[in-house]
Amino acid sequence: MFRRLSFRNKLLFLIMPILATGLLSLGFSAYSYITRIIEEDLTISMLATTGKSAETINVWLKTLLLEPETIASTPAAKAINDDFSRIDRYNINRHRVLHKRHPEIFQDIYAANRHGEYHTIRPEGDGYSTFIGDIANRDYFIALMAGGAPRITPPLISRTTGLPTIFLVAPIHDDEGRPQGMIGAGVSLDYVQKIAASLKNSQTGYGIIVARDGTFVSHPNTDLVMKKKITETE
Repeated sequence: MFRRLSFRNKLLFLIMPILATGLLSLGFSAYSYITRIIEEDLTISMLATTGKSAETINVWLKTLLLEPETIASTPAAKAINDDFSRIDRYNINRHRVLHKRHPEIFQDIYAANRHGEYHTIRPEGDGYSTFIGDIANRDYFIALMAGGAPRITPPLISRTTGLPTIFLVAPIHDDEGRPQGMIGAGVSLDYVQKIAASLKNSQTGYGIIVARDGTFVSHPNTDLVMKKKITETE
């Protein structure tokens, strides 16, 4: 049958498979190249978006940190080891103002003296009561009393409310610059987790938030939150 074909048809018969193979190869290469470019562009875009979101959260928390830093410099705070009741009264007003303006953000409003005894303000009826506890063994308190700077803690379980909380803490210094205690404010972990919802990408994507020490602050798998670090997962 092949012998009966004209030279032109024989040539086409031989060339077409080669041409088809070449076109398929070219198409596959082009598809792979375009797919890779799209994936790279999406990855770069998501990295930029994620980086911006992380920066926004960090700046937001650092801005909130200014509040306890400011309170720590007041005369009432500096007198904490002589008269705790002065800063207690001050903190009642802090609680009233902060919870009125940002009830979904702030939880604990408290102060601690140089020994680690802390007083947290709690609403009670038409007024307020004081919860007294001890944070002398908290890492952040030890660091502040050793001369450390104001800081944002990893997520911790509040000893007052029993809720997962991020604490904003600032040291109280005397006139010679020696640590005398600290001022603190607790930020609701639920509110921080709401921020992660805005990080979702596409229908199946999701956002997570990880603390500086690697602890999961927000993750769709709630079994990981406050219980695992990102270095402990596959």
